[in-house]
Amino acid sequence: MDASVLVEFLRWSPVGQSVAEVLLRPDISAHAPHLASVEVLSAFRSLVARGGISATRAGFAIDDLADLPVTRHPAEPFLSRIWQLRANITAYDATYIALAEALDAPLLTADRRLAQASGNDADVRFIGRSRI
Repeated sequence: MDASVLVEFLRWSPVGQSVAEVLLRPDISAHAPHLASVEVLSAFRSLVARGGISATRAGFAIDDLADLPVTRHPAEPFLSRIWQLRANITAYDATYIALAEALDAPLLTADRRLAQASGNDADVRFIGRSRI
């Protein structure tokens, strides 16, 4: 899953609540690159700056981030693939795509642009509209 999905979950938005149904199932394993945590922090920073969420609420969400049942993966094994994807998506988004391809697992995103990106073999699933 990408950072947009994690943000929606941590905000407990309607999209995040539907993510919880997947994320908290014992028969499903969730995966994300390490960079997802930093992207989540960046998203919460923007939300606080725009007044979309209080700094206190964002702080609680960030505290919860480390405890989520998500296996984090380093980007280094995927650097070549990330570079190959440069024509259509950012290196950040390519990291999610490359991980999903390597795991042969669906990539959940609330980012419509990522869901519509071409030139990759990932099973990208758009689950809703991100407010980031």
